[in-house]
Amino acid sequence: MWRHRIFLAERTVETLDAKMTEKKLERIRILLAGKHWTPVRRDVFEEVLPTLAQPLTQVLYLQFYDRVWHDPSKVVEATMSDLAEWTGADARTLKPCVERLCRENFLICSERGHSKSRARKPRWRVPLAEFALSGTGTPWTPVPRFFITEYFPCYHPSVILTILQWYQHINWRNDCWVGIARLRERTGWTRRSVYQALRTLGKQNEWQRMSQNLPRPLEISQTPQQQTRHFRVLAVAYEKKQKRNQRSTVSLTPEFAKRFGVKGLEKIDIDLREGTRDGDGDADADSDVNTDADLDAHWNVDVD
Repeated sequence: MWRHRIFLAERTVETLDAKMTEKKLERIRILLAGKHWTPVRRDVFEEVLPTLAQPLTQVLYLQFYDRVWHDPSKVVEATMSDLAEWTGADARTLKPCVERLCRENFLICSERGHSKSRARKPRWRVPLAEFALSGTGTPWTPVPRFFITEYFPCYHPSVILTILQWYQHINWRNDCWVGIARLRERTGWTRRSVYQALRTLGKQNEWQRMSQNLPRPLEISQTPQQQTRHFRVLAVAYEKKQKRNQRSTVSLTPEFAKRFGVKGLEKIDIDLREGTRDGDGDADADSDVNTDADLDAHWNVDVD
């Protein structure tokens, strides 16, 4: 049975030449039950992930963000053992990550509790996850939860998938051509780390060695002249409206919906969607052409 909810999210278009910002009204629809996706705010992509600049700390933050968002109280209880289970990392390794998140005020411990107690666990808040979808004008991207709960613990650098989806989302496309320099800026990683993550996520044989059970999440292709690399997050499908009375939609692709048992769909109508700065993500792609070719030759980073 279909459910209908109206949300409000901001769509901003900023031209690079005139430096002008314009808000445009567009009705869109998310074809995905609310429990299967998490609205990740633009601030996370622009401020939090680049500041953390380390895959495990970024994964831990998004694990907290996801759980706080889906908890009605906007508070989550967790010990270090819980964090280790969420991330697939050793609890001793996670301690400096938690300290970093708290030091940056990205994570707040509202009640210390006892780290080894099941009855009085520490209570955590994530300020950026405390917002309402309706009426705030806060830009966000609907990220499938299985990225956070399944892919991130398996391979920490897969956090880059959410960044690539964000670029697809702001242009409402099924691919993006963001350059390596921009991905370095958004992740805070080294160029080598970015390339290794893309190679692992985008090549079938590399991904099978990393995970035998999860489907490959990324497709990488190049233009005929091999000057621009295109990325496609395979789990999501964006469709622009064809007629005036239709609405643009975002949904899971059939393969991923079947794999993760997502059966019930929920119509979530949004009046305004997250927008893009025209040209964001492609201007720097051209500037990376020569360097990309050199690194591809050095590391044998090819595409399917």
